[in-house]
Amino acid sequence: MDEYADKLHAKLAPESVGLTLIRAGSFLSAYELIKSEVVGGVHDFFWRGCKDGQNLYDEISYREDVTNRNPKSKFRASCAWLVEMQALTVEQVAILEEIYRHR
Repeated sequence: MDEYADKLHAKLAPESVGLTLIRAGSFLSAYELIKSEVVGGVHDFFWRGCKDGQNLYDEISYREDVTNRNPKSKFRASCAWLVEMQALTVEQVAILEEIYRHR
């Protein structure tokens, strides 16, 4: 029982908890950055120029080609589109899904 108590004490020590929280925060931040880049990058592919200082996008093609793949998740829809365009592999998307579930 003393060995278990020692392990538990070490795990709950302020230094250990602090380091774990820093790692968790970094992990979540990295996921959100990847997600933002994937969704934004795919949307930017449908950019058609500027008019009166506003960016113009082909929203109809974006919706038909991308978001209709998964109406509940722009991230998953974008990943599926990137796989079809051969910009990502199925294995890479599986890793992103694993990261999503782990977070």
